Amino acid sequence: LDIGAGSTRAISEIAKSKAGTGLDFKATVLNRNPAIENNLGFENVYVTSVETLRGIADQSIGGIIAVFSLPYVVSPALAAKSIDRVLVPGGGVKAWLPFEDSNDKKRVEKGTTYRSYKEFEAEFKKLGYDCEYLERDGLILEVFLAIKPGGRPGGPSARELVDIDMQTRFDRELNT
Repeated sequence: LDIGAGSTRAISEIAKSKAGTGLDFKATVLNRNPAIENNLGFENVYVTSVETLRGIADQSIGGIIAVFSLPYVVSPALAAKSIDRVLVPGGGVKAWLPFEDSNDKKRVEKGTTYRSYKEFEAEFKKLGYDCEYLERDGLILEVFLAIKPGGRPGGPSARELVDIDMQTRFDRELNT
């Protein structure tokens, strides 16, 4: 499930790729953008906020990505509870957020307050999630990972998955 998918172009590209083979992709948006029909298709899209995830069945989602959508939520507590409701045990959330001391000019001009990963980490930990984040190492974002408890015994921890992600990124940079 891609939360805050906009026109759904990115998630539809993943769905069409080799990595997406055999997976069922869904998305949430706040507005019915006409481009959605050509990308992911309206039958796979829910018009809902992350605070409610209206229309998405309980424990029906294995993984959630949120690329720069969580920083804008009104209530991290409601968002975490809603995500927890739809995730299967052992399911995960991977979110990209601006780093905590971001001084993004557009944000400042609009008077927008970003939510940091720390706010989400606190809420997910209250629900028993294993949480980690990627260090920003020069990036203007932080990548937050939370794994719902109750999954397969002996499955990877959030720290192990973050380490794999970091190594993959390092390997990709070496090969370019």
